[in-house]
Parts: sequence; structure tokens; C-alpha cells
Amino acid sequence: MGREGPDGNVLARFAKDTGFYTLTRFVPAAFGLLGLVLFTRLFDAAAYGRYSLAIVFVTVSATAAFGWLEQAVLRFESDSEPIVPTVLTVVLLVGVGIAVVGAIGAVWGTPRLGAFRPFYLAAVVAVVGTGSFRVCRAIFQARLESGRVTLYTATRALLKLGTGLAISVLLLESIAGWLWGAAIGSVVGVAAMVARLDAQVGEFDRDTFRKLARYGVPMIGWLFGLTLLTFVDRVLIELLAGTAAVGIYSSNYALVQTGLPLVLSPLVQAAHPAIMTEWSGDNHEAMRGLIAEYSRYFLLLGVGATVFAGVISRPLSALVLGRAFHPGYVIVPIIAPALFLWNFAMLGHKGLELAESTGTMTLGIAVAVLVNVAGNYLLIPPYGYVGAAVATLSSSTVYAGFAFVTSFRTVRWTVSKRAIAHVAVAGGVMAGIGWAGYLVDATPLVAPLLAGVVGFGAYAGVLVAFGEIEGDELRKAVGEIGGYDW
Repeated sequence: MGREGPDGNVLARFAKDTGFYTLTRFVPAAFGLLGLVLFTRLFDAAAYGRYSLAIVFVTVSATAAFGWLEQAVLRFESDSEPIVPTVLTVVLLVGVGIAVVGAIGAVWGTPRLGAFRPFYLAAVVAVVGTGSFRVCRAIFQARLESGRVTLYTATRALLKLGTGLAISVLLLESIAGWLWGAAIGSVVGVAAMVARLDAQVGEFDRDTFRKLARYGVPMIGWLFGLTLLTFVDRVLIELLAGTAAVGIYSSNYALVQTGLPLVLSPLVQAAHPAIMTEWSGDNHEAMRGLIAEYSRYFLLLGVGATVFAGVISRPLSALVLGRAFHPGYVIVPIIAPALFLWNFAMLGHKGLELAESTGTMTLGIAVAVLVNVAGNYLLIPPYGYVGAAVATLSSSTVYAGFAFVTSFRTVRWTVSKRAIAHVAVAGGVMAGIGWAGYLVDATPLVAPLLAGVVGFGAYAGVLVAFGEIEGDELRKAVGEIGGYDW
């Protein structure tokens, strides 16, 4: 049963890049998890809620200012035309513009911020640093230099936690120090990447800029919609249920968002530059086969990881978070499949990216945002943050369906029915074992953890029994990862 795909080497390249992108996610995830352990014990749920809302501001602003350029870099850096000098010049100009606006806001706006006032200056620096970091990292990602992406991302995560903890505890006695840590880590990471690129900042090519803007600017709608889809629930929980509820929801959301993307996001990150590189403009069938193969790998790894996240939700929350945050573990089994479906859709809509159908993508994300907002307004009042989690799952499901339907217009997203059936059976077996672990009341933390481990082993065993995981594939993947040249 051949699995190598259209170019004869899909699994080899996929294994190498996925291995490094997993490491790219793992190191920040480990530091982020440690940060949750510390900060949810040092500060109460309301303080964490305010920090979460400040992060919403930073992410929305950075996406609006820099996201279009990041997407353009991912699309065009693999082309023969040099774009890096122009990209870095644009980053500098946008950063200066944000700094000027931020300085004006510091004079006129901060007295009105109330409890959020300590976050303002850190948020402004973090917007510039985070946005610039994403653009510079995209350059290395587009060049398939996954080892360097790992290095810079890990350095940033270390600085975020270390400096954030020091500033929070020793200087400010406020969780706002964690945001300063993110700002400082991003700025240092940008400086290191720019030095490595050795490009002349200040060079500007108008034709290159127009090319980047033509692709990237129409993406702003989609990117802004994506950011709203990710964070609007926090804002609505604040309005409808209070800041403490935001803290409980956001901390448990962060647990699954920290752990599950260790599996899901690297698969998408590894697939993106490979697909863009193989695209010739008219090789639709080859791209269809390539996306289908990546989708199969995503299913095999992603379903097991998603079920595992749900199974260990209660002990994970109890072990990592402060006591006041523990009740929020119930959202994890809801958010986990939402993240799975969203990342799966990122593979499915690659045809829209290849065709530069940004208007269609924006329409899809707008529909998903409307579903999310409506769901939050309907479900938060009676069900609190659990209702917000259900609204998130609903919107992710809508976008995955949208990606599948619209793919018929570009590069059709096909997923192996055989693989779907096999992972459904294996995932069902794993979920059943996990449910049994919760029936053991004598060990409410240990039993679910053991059930998760045993269930994951059963999941893999079922896939092997079905012939979905083959020895040749595993040996090839492990060999490629082990032999990767940094």
C-alpha cells in the first residue's frame, strides 16, 4: 500500500518538518505551562482575566497591523524574487507608526483604563514585538528552515517566562509583568532574526511591495475574522459573566491550547510551505493528492491527541492550575475538538490560498464569527463559560464545512473515507477507556491519567490492526527526523 504521495517523498519531508515544528511548539508550551502553574497561584482569577483580555488586545492589534504581511511572506518568500529587504522596511515603518499612536494614547487614554492601566505600555510594545516576530519567523518558515524557527521561538518563550516572572514579582507585583515578558522576548527575538537575515533595512522596492500588498491586504478581513473567532468569547464572557469567569475559562482554554497544538499545528505548519512550493498554477490533481495525504496524517495523529486531551482534562487542570481555576476543566473536552476541526480546515482550504481567493475565505470566517457571537449571546447567560466553549465548537464546525464545500471550486479537499472510518473506531475505543477511568471515584486524578495512556495505546493498536499505520512508514518517518540536518 503506497503512501508516498505525488512527489514520491511526502512522508520524508513531512516527518522532518513536523518533527521540528513540534519542537517549536513544545518548548513554548512547556514554558507556558510552567507560567500557568506559577501565575494562577500568584494571582487570582480576576487578575488572570484582565491579563487574558490584554492579550486579546495585543493579538487583535498585531494581526491587524502585521498579519497581512506575514501571510504574504509565507506565500511569496519561496519565489525567486528577493522580498526580504522590502519586508523588513515595511515592518520598521509599521512599528514606528504603532509606537507614535501608542505614545499619543498614553497621554490621552490611560486615565480611562481603570484596572487595565498597568497593561497599556506593555501591550503597545507587545503589539510591535509580536507582530514583527511573526513576520520575521514567517521568512524562515517559508524557507523551510524549521530548525531556526524552533530556535527563535524557544528563545522568545524562555524570555517571556523568565523576564515576565521577574517583573511581575520583583518590580510591579502585578500580572502585567507577564505581558512585559512577552514584549521583551519578542523584541529580542526580532533582533536576533534580523541579524541572521543580514538584509539591508531601508531598502524598498515598490513592485515587491505592491505584490505583497495585493495578496496580503485582502487577507486582513480573514485574519481579523480569525482573531475575533479566537478571542471574542473572552470579551463576551467579560460582559455577560464577569472578569473572574474570563480567568477560569481562559486558563483552562490555555491548557488545551498549549498542549493539543503540539500535535495539530506542526502538521499544518509543515504542510503549508511544501504545498506552496509544489504549486505550479495548474497542477490541481497533484495538489489534490498532496493535500489528501497530509489530511490523512493529520487524522491519524490529531484524533488520538484530541481524545487524549479530553480524557485527561480534570487531572491536568487540578495539577497545573490554582484551586480557583479547577472547575473550568469541563470546557477542555469541548474546546479540544474545536481546535482539531479548525486546524483540519486549515489544510482543507489550501486550495483557496493557492487560488488567492481571499474574498471567499473572508466570507467563510465572517459566517463562523457570526455563529460564534450568536452562540455566545445565547449560551453564556444560562450556561456561563461552558456555553462559550460550545459556541466555539459550533463555529469551528461551520468553517470546516465551509472549507470542504468551497474546495470544489479550487483544489478539491478529499479525505480518505477508509482513514476516517478507522480513526473513528480507534477514537471511540479510546474515548470509552477514558470514560471508564472517570468511573473510578477512589482515584479521581490518577485513574483518568492512566485511562488516557492506556486508551492512546489502544488507539494506536486499533490503527495498526486495520493496517492504517505501517512499519515501513514509521521507520521512514523516524529515520528522516533522526537524520535531519540543523
